Amino acid sequence: MPAAFYLSPLGFMPREVRSDTIASAVIWSLAEMGRDVEPLIKDGSLRVSSAMPMLKIQGNERVLFFPKPKIPPPAKAGSADIDKIKSYKQVSYLQDKIFIDLLSGSLSVWDIVSRIDQNYEVRGQLIAEKGVLENFDLMPWTRVRNAVNRIKGGADNFFTSHGTFYMNAGLFFLLEGSDDWVSSTVLALRFLQDRGIGGEVSIGHGRFNFETYEREIHHRIKEIILPSGANSEGAPDEEGAVLLSLYLPKPEEWIKICSRKDRLYYSLCWRAGRRSSGPKKRVLFLEEGSVVPLVKVEGMHEVVATNPPSLEWGHPLIARIRLGGDL
Repeated sequence: MPAAFYLSPLGFMPREVRSDTIASAVIWSLAEMGRDVEPLIKDGSLRVSSAMPMLKIQGNERVLFFPKPKIPPPAKAGSADIDKIKSYKQVSYLQDKIFIDLLSGSLSVWDIVSRIDQNYEVRGQLIAEKGVLENFDLMPWTRVRNAVNRIKGGADNFFTSHGTFYMNAGLFFLLEGSDDWVSSTVLALRFLQDRGIGGEVSIGHGRFNFETYEREIHHRIKEIILPSGANSEGAPDEEGAVLLSLYLPKPEEWIKICSRKDRLYYSLCWRAGRRSSGPKKRVLFLEEGSVVPLVKVEGMHEVVATNPPSLEWGHPLIARIRLGGDL
């Protein structure tokens, strides 16, 4: 079963830390510490979610948020519901209880939309039961910076840094893989917590403390997470998968996915980066929250640069979702 890692930011932190960034940071950290990462990469069992918001309630009690499945509100909505639909469309994350009920089929997208203001509230990109969002905040922050020319003694250029301050909140991610991957990730996070993760770590952004509860996740979440290599034989026909991470499909997987377009809801994003030698090759991924009509997806990692090698990690972590009936 997946391990959960909880990150408590120590200051300026990126709002989004995506699965490929986490996987790459873990692999890079292990290599920096002298670990031979080739066997781990060839192992291929790593499935890591993107970092998702969490709220700290009391002690170790947390409210977790998961990517909103990209299933659109039904056409039956009337003009009186336009404001609720707009609020729902701006949401990127659902409270864990709402997310699990939606995936199990006991709650539909329309149920969620219709209960906004009565039972649920929206703040920024989050939707939760009323009262849950009162004592926390995710505060976007822009900082103006300048580059100092030490020869001339003056400022040459101005830049801006973007990030988030977390009040009674943080980020978490789930990781599924071999025991070696889990223990190696703990070592990598110990290395990364002082260095930082995400962009602009050279100026102190992205630092955090972390806790891990290996294999100890809320039992209802355990029921919906699909382990790597999950066998789809015997799975109900109405089941599909919602992505908790970025996903780079194999060609044969994409053919299967497109054969059931009636159960396919997705969006795409380009991922790239820079190396000392220049930009890396761009790779197109399916985004978090995308819904695909498969319950067995493996994905792949792609080598986007060589000497030294650089990877884009596209193996997905997914959760089951019931696609039959009234969505």
